[in-house]
Amino acid sequence: MSSCKVFIKGHLTGNVMREFFEPVCGLYMARQFFPAYDSQRQLESVAPEESVKCDLREKSDGSRKLVEHKRYGDTCPASWRKQLLSGWLQRAQRVPAGLILQLLCESKFILNAPVKFWQFRGIPRLGHMHCEEHQVGTGRAHFAVMKLTAKTTYILRLWYTLVAVIQLNAAEDFQWTKNNPGSFYYGTFPAGFLWGVGSSAYQTEGAWDVDGKGPSIWDAFTHQKGKVFRNETGDSACDGYYKVKDDIQLLKELKVNHYLFSISWPRIMPTGIKTEQLNENGIQFYNDTINSLLENNITPIVSLYHWDLPQVLQEKYGGWQNISMINYFNDYANLCFEKFGDRVKHWITFSNPWAVAEQGYETGEHAPGLKLGGCGAYKAAHHIIKTHAKVWHSYNNTWRSEQQGMVGISLTSGWGEPVDPHSQTDRDAAERYIQFHLGWFANPIYRGDYPEVMKNYIGRKSAQQGLGTSRLPTFSVQEKTYIKGTSDFLGIGHFTTRYVLQKSFPFLQVSSYRTDHDLAELVDPTWPAPGPKWLYSVPWGFRRLLNFIKTQYGNPLIYVTENGVSEKVQCPQLCDEWRIEYLKGYINEILKALNDGVNVKGYTAWSLLDKFEWNKGFSERFGLYHIDFKNKNKPRYPKASVDYYKKIISANGFPNPREVENWHQKAMDTCSTTRQLLATDSLITHMEMVTEIVLPTVFTLCILISIVLLIIYLRNHT
Repeated sequence: MSSCKVFIKGHLTGNVMREFFEPVCGLYMARQFFPAYDSQRQLESVAPEESVKCDLREKSDGSRKLVEHKRYGDTCPASWRKQLLSGWLQRAQRVPAGLILQLLCESKFILNAPVKFWQFRGIPRLGHMHCEEHQVGTGRAHFAVMKLTAKTTYILRLWYTLVAVIQLNAAEDFQWTKNNPGSFYYGTFPAGFLWGVGSSAYQTEGAWDVDGKGPSIWDAFTHQKGKVFRNETGDSACDGYYKVKDDIQLLKELKVNHYLFSISWPRIMPTGIKTEQLNENGIQFYNDTINSLLENNITPIVSLYHWDLPQVLQEKYGGWQNISMINYFNDYANLCFEKFGDRVKHWITFSNPWAVAEQGYETGEHAPGLKLGGCGAYKAAHHIIKTHAKVWHSYNNTWRSEQQGMVGISLTSGWGEPVDPHSQTDRDAAERYIQFHLGWFANPIYRGDYPEVMKNYIGRKSAQQGLGTSRLPTFSVQEKTYIKGTSDFLGIGHFTTRYVLQKSFPFLQVSSYRTDHDLAELVDPTWPAPGPKWLYSVPWGFRRLLNFIKTQYGNPLIYVTENGVSEKVQCPQLCDEWRIEYLKGYINEILKALNDGVNVKGYTAWSLLDKFEWNKGFSERFGLYHIDFKNKNKPRYPKASVDYYKKIISANGFPNPREVENWHQKAMDTCSTTRQLLATDSLITHMEMVTEIVLPTVFTLCILISIVLLIIYLRNHT
């Protein structure tokens, strides 16, 4: 057993020395870039002027000698990254040049320590440097890094920087993260990258029957007992209809570039049919909202459909089961283009149509609550895809030349990772998982038809049931041509990941979407799950999904339209540290995907406010801002994640470890103050309730008691 001591001078911020030894006392490697390796390190976090001790067991091929690295200044060096020497003459390990550049520019480091002989050389392989140790003599290898003067250090640092600039290759820089999905990359997003938050009409607006608004399928659904947790409704939701200016002020505080919101179809067309009735109050509401956003330099991104179909269309025609929805929706979309298109340049036809089809017409968990097993979801999706294409062509032919906007669709999908990546069966199952979620809608739009695997599996199971045709509808040749290419951008919603493996379901007379794809979904119990059982934090899956889209669909323009995490509400949770970690991890994976060449142009955190979460009611909270729904004024309170996300936006990414570490602490400090304010307001609200309920009750009782006493008195004196 030999010992290593590392002496650190200066101010050590954020445990910057994460990977110093592996498996010998090697060169310094910056701690923050390898969070996944924590369990493999014995390095402690120390205060200034203290020392760190690391005991390393001697290997059979020789012992390891003491090395000292002395540190000057207040920032970490970072010329060398990954593992160094694990044995005699170990091969050199790659170091991403982009990371060298980042750390060199903030480094004031002088290496101190003796080495028998070190040779540093740049390898002419683009994007990387190698660091090699050469054995001199026989016996034990004595390590030491020769003491460098400040001038020598400056020259070395400049030399490495120049080599890195010349040899930089962005694609190769990021290869190391593919084998280390838990790793973190510090860097910034391209100039012009859009940052925003989102919400939807039914979840936030409330005012369900105010100012001429017609009922939606969600109004009808939530008013039925037993459909929603605790029978809660979105009748008032966040009172967003009355608090638009307040919420836009929150957007200003966040310093976002854009706000993604949806228009309520029945608010501007009460019956859903343009020729029957228009609601000018609803049109004016959205005009005012759009104008207020633009006055505050916030770009509106508008979704035409976030699940709130007019109830009249559901009752008369069966909703998305009926092909007539194509023309009714196209009329509605053209009205929106006419009224708002001079100011709105980003349109989303449908937000997460997978949920509309599968949960609305297959399982019945969502409005309209129909359980049309085996074919309902496929039929609804078929009509939605055709509707999207018609709206895109309408905009392209009528409005594009004048308004110069874009029309896309927002698809939500998890990532499916094979349980055994070496098993072809599991890899095929993971592929099916993606195709039955994302490919169901993306394939027709980008390739002209449903994924082959969907057609094969659903067709085979339909034949087993004795059906003459597949339960999956087909597109004609003309329809395929008409649909293909109808998206100026692809909106992507992503929340979590699943491990996937093959699972053959027995023959069933009545099949369903869930049994058609013959797979099982698993989760890793170590994945963080702060709230609902379905939402696990697995950031590395996002990068893989984005790269899948790049490969499958020709690297389309992508806007991330929904990404966030909720918590189960038992009490107000303003210090939402888990949400900070979630946002940090998922946004960082987008940054890596950008360096992979994925064409991502914007990010939307989901969501601005705690809101009505469909069949879960108010039991799940996705908001960056907490709402006290017990208070009739429904005040908004910023959670810690507000401050953290604001810092990401201001820095346009993650500039360096020290700064990002400080963000976390400041966010926690901010939430402590907000929590005190919420506690005070809650007490006041409670007192108001007491005043409004208890005092009138007591007063009424006093009157009754007085009357009774008066009657008794009169009887006794009669």
